[in-house]
Parts: sequence; C-alpha cells; structure tokens
Amino acid sequence: MVLEGGWVRPISKLLLPMVSVVDIALIAGSLSLVLSYLHIEWDLPRILLLLFVIMVFEGTSWLGGLYQSWRSTSFFAEIRKILLCWITSGMALVVLVYFLNTRDWLGYTAVVPWLILSVVGMTLFRVVLRLLLRLIRRMGRNYQLAAIVGANELAGRVAQNIRQNRWMGLRFSGYYEDRTDSSDGRMAIDAGELAGNIEDLVRLAEDHKIDIVYITLPMRAELRIKELIDRFSDTTVSVYYVPDTLALDMLRATWRCVGDIPVLSFVETPFLGPAAVLKRVEDLVLASLILAMLAVPMLLVAAMIKSVSKGPVFYRQKRYGLDGKEFRIWKFRTMHVCESDQEFRQARPDDERVFPLGKFLRKTSFDEVPQLFNVLSGEMSVVGPRPHPVPLNEQHRGIIRRYMLRHIVKPGMTGLAQIRGYRGETDTLDKMEGRIKYDLEYIRSWSLLLDLKILYTTLFVAFADPKAY
Repeated sequence: MVLEGGWVRPISKLLLPMVSVVDIALIAGSLSLVLSYLHIEWDLPRILLLLFVIMVFEGTSWLGGLYQSWRSTSFFAEIRKILLCWITSGMALVVLVYFLNTRDWLGYTAVVPWLILSVVGMTLFRVVLRLLLRLIRRMGRNYQLAAIVGANELAGRVAQNIRQNRWMGLRFSGYYEDRTDSSDGRMAIDAGELAGNIEDLVRLAEDHKIDIVYITLPMRAELRIKELIDRFSDTTVSVYYVPDTLALDMLRATWRCVGDIPVLSFVETPFLGPAAVLKRVEDLVLASLILAMLAVPMLLVAAMIKSVSKGPVFYRQKRYGLDGKEFRIWKFRTMHVCESDQEFRQARPDDERVFPLGKFLRKTSFDEVPQLFNVLSGEMSVVGPRPHPVPLNEQHRGIIRRYMLRHIVKPGMTGLAQIRGYRGETDTLDKMEGRIKYDLEYIRSWSLLLDLKILYTTLFVAFADPKAY
C-alpha cells in the first residue's frame, strides 16, 4: 500500500532551490580555493567576474531544465546538463574578458582549474545526494506509487521502465482497465494481471493510496481520456498522458510551448540553444587540432597528387547540407578525371578512374581530410550524417521514408552509419536504407559522448574497412 509521509517529500518543493544554492556555493568555493592556492587576493573585478559566471550558469540551468524533478532524469543526463551549462558559462566568461580587455583580472592559470574543480564538485555533490536518496528509499521512504490506466503494449513498456529504473523513486501499483475484451487485439496485458477497474483506481486516489496515474490509452480515445482526467481532478494525484511516440516514429520528441499552449515536437534538430554552441565549439576545436597534426602530411599528399596525375589537387562537388541547402565539399582528387555534378557515378572495386595513390587515399579515408575546411567554415560537422552527392539524394528521397530528415543537422566527415558498416558504395536500396536508419538514430540520440565514441571507432574502421575503395 501507500508509503505515508516520507523524509524527503515534506521539503520536496525546496529541494531543487536548495541544490541551486549548493551549486552557487560550490562555484564560489572552488574559485576561492584556486585563488588561495595561487596566492591571489580577492578584489572587486574578480568578485564581479564570479557573479557574472554564476548569473549565466543559473540562468542556463533553470532554462535548460537542470533543476527539475529527478524522478524523470537519470544521473548521466543530469551530468550532461551540468557540463553543457557550465561550458556555456565558461565561454561567456572568456568572451567577456576578451571584449572588455580584462584578461589580467583572473588569468587562465586560475580559470581552467576553477572550471574543472567546480564541475567536479557539482558532480560529486549529486552522487552523494542520489546515494542518500537511494538509502532513504531502501528504508521504505520517499517512494511514490504509480498506477497505469490501460492494458496495451504501451502500458507494459511504461511498467517495465518503472520497474527497471528504480532511481526514479516510483513503485508500480498495477494496471487498471474497464475494457477487458481482447478479441480486437488491443489487450497486451492478460486480464488476470489487472489490479482492478477505473472505479477501483479512483477510490484509491480519493483515499490517498496512489500518487501518480499514467494514462496510456491511444489518442483516438480522446473523449475517454478527457473523462478520466475529469474523474481524477477531484483527487490530488498527478495525472500524466503517455503518447505512443514509438508508433508515431518521432525524431527527438520534446515538449515546448507556443505562448501558454503546450506543443509536442515530432521532428526537431538536437542542436538548439546551448547544444548548438557546444556542437560548434566541438567542431572548431577538433578540426583545428586535426589540421595542426595533419598539415605536413596534407602538403606531402598534395605534392604527390600533382606528380602522379594531371589536374587539380582538390576535387569539389555539390552536396546537400543543413536544411537541404547545397554546398561544395572538399576532397583530395583520387581519380584521373573530375566528373561534373550531373555525371556522378559511385566508385566501385577496381575502378579504372582511380589512380594508385588515389586508391590508398580512399582506402585510408585520407581523401576526406580536406573536409576539415568545410567544418571550419560551418558547412559541415566533424561527426554527422555523411553528405550525399545531389543526384544520389534526388534518386532516393522519394523512395526512402524520412530520407530528407538527415538534413536537419549538418553533414559530417564520419557518422554512426559509417562505424556500423554502411561506409562506401550504396549500390542497393537496402544499403541506403540501412545508412538512413543509423543517420536518424544519431540525430535521435545525439550527445557529446556519442560523438567521441564515433570518432574513436572511426580510427579503426578507416584502416580496416573492406568497403572503402
């Protein structure tokens, strides 16, 4: 039955503001430790810089959803938000110092340790806090009982997630449904597994023996959903409607508002707000570092291309980029001829157009390195869906479902599809469909860690992939 009271629930409304205050204290305390270690004294400019960073961090944190209920946010998702907000704050600090010519106020020898120490402190604080909450829940406190209205497949998935993600502090109470006729195939939960009907659930809610109700009925049951909401409005339970996003095949489903009207996105780029800034910083840093390391080899390759084949060193071709806009991609020339955009023909094994050095460049993907210039110019990203030639796009956009959605992000030099085996020639429809599947999966699940994983794996795939020719 319901776990009455609880040690955390009475102060639950104050918990998130308290976490915000602790974050501020950790930021200020970290700077104080760094300045003390470096024997730097506090003065008015440094205090103003601290206040500015705190203001930016707190603003991005509240707007970015860092301070929200942990029952729906995993630990790693929260840490990613901390990093995103803190990197934004650090960048704002660097920009302020640069434009105000105040670089002597703090110095990078103090800023870098401060930024690192602060984010480590905020991470450790959350580890301790979550461990404390887990201990309290093991003692039978700070749980909420959740019931599900519906007996369909979606209801089963919701129940499974509640059971598997115990960090949310939820306990599954049971399925409740009036309609137990399974002849139409809509019942995925056996009638014997039902805890009761809707009237039973309403009584539990009225007796304060349930905390949360998840409604998993299909959207076509609009009148019934409205009736259920009205029934539970006479109680104090929290009511949530669970749309079947898998059936709708949404791409990064998120809630937003148009004025005071909530809207659910069906298709949305992951690179909005701070995430867009983080992605651009990632591209600039990685592209600059790789170019610095490969500058000499690139010059040698350019000289070798000129010596073994007549024609330009670079090959530029039209590709579809962000929002489907055309741009010209940079590559080292690997063929004796430079085809026009309309004459495009994919390279095949033992292609007579490719000269010997070109085969090596294509095998190792070194012919793609000049695309770092596309990254620096903002036309491409280091990681993202590979850009296709315009004729290839036009050939497949009308026959592969959701094909053009890969263009809601910048194209990349490497991507998830490439490390999953869909690199090189796409001479069959199955191959192209597989590539699009992983391109959309990348957009749906993007994170900085995913980008780093793709880059790491690419280092091995690039030299061992038999599909590169």
